[in-house]
Amino acid sequence: MSNDVCEEMFVEIFSRLPSKSLLRFRSLSKWSYACIGGPDFIRLHALRTQNKLLMLVHNTPPKNGRHQKKSNVYTLHSEDRLPYNRSIYKTRVHYPFNDCEIVGSCNGILCVYERRNGDISLWNPSIRRKLTIRDHVHRYHHRHHRQKFGFGYDPITDDYKILKLSKPTPFLYTMKTHTWRKIASPPIYPYYRVDSYQCLFDGALYFAVTVDSDRCYDSYIMRFDLSSEAFTILESPQPSVSWQTGVVTVIDGCLAVISGKDEVAWIWVRSKEEDQECTSSSSSWYVAFVLKASDYGGGNTRRVFQLTAIDGLLLDRGFNSNIVIIDPETHVKSRLVGLSYSSYIDGVSMFTESLGLLGMGTSC
Repeated sequence: MSNDVCEEMFVEIFSRLPSKSLLRFRSLSKWSYACIGGPDFIRLHALRTQNKLLMLVHNTPPKNGRHQKKSNVYTLHSEDRLPYNRSIYKTRVHYPFNDCEIVGSCNGILCVYERRNGDISLWNPSIRRKLTIRDHVHRYHHRHHRQKFGFGYDPITDDYKILKLSKPTPFLYTMKTHTWRKIASPPIYPYYRVDSYQCLFDGALYFAVTVDSDRCYDSYIMRFDLSSEAFTILESPQPSVSWQTGVVTVIDGCLAVISGKDEVAWIWVRSKEEDQECTSSSSSWYVAFVLKASDYGGGNTRRVFQLTAIDGLLLDRGFNSNIVIIDPETHVKSRLVGLSYSSYIDGVSMFTESLGLLGMGTSC
């Protein structure tokens, strides 16, 4: 058997192994070290990783007058169904941050914004690597202006990018250049407020925004294309509806928005044809599901993730609440994690195992 055939077999086997195992196998030989650390193998491994993981960061009840921050990774399996009765596989991981916000995740890499010092870090919990991106040039925005961040991958340039929505000027960071630069403002500048966390979908970042024009408040969806680096504005399902929450997510492979009013939440989905054509008409949305407050406990919802493995929606409800999983069709619900009323959910994100950031940053 030729060396080429052997190497192909090793790549086929290695690409299906967990990240931690691959870190050990790198020391087998010079070839395995170079192969596993190469960009082509890292991309292949990310494509073949199936299990979705849930990162949950929460503050526990105080001990000796101080809250303790804990982070767990939960593994969701395809055989799991609601109601969620069995014991879920949970792994405690070291969370190398304090006062922070999980911006989003992409290809197994989490983007974390540290409120205290204004730094942004890219973190891969699977291989415990952290890359800190300091923002000293534009640090003044941290103290005096509201800002939001977005994080995603540009497949055209094979580059990770971080969007900083600050006023009066937005900025964009690219990993290949290791620099921030100014970009053109959204077409609704300066009369807009970002109401949601990011939603990464089909090569673009989406945010729910409120536009204040002549004291009239209208809701829109703001889209930032990671390749063209341009903003566009999409009409929301019902601009006249007074939204209690602004959540943008992905459901069944389509862009979706969750809006609420009078103890009822509507889950609007945008047709795939409209997404491909990037049209902005409000008629492109349709109501996929309707949830009553009694279904999910009411209150504001910060983030929503579709759990395709168990046919449910995961709702992050923040303060003094639990992570709720609900089947939007049957309204059967379960609590993935039961937290005390003195706990606070500091961050939630779905991600997959990957080798992203291998050989970069520092070990954590």
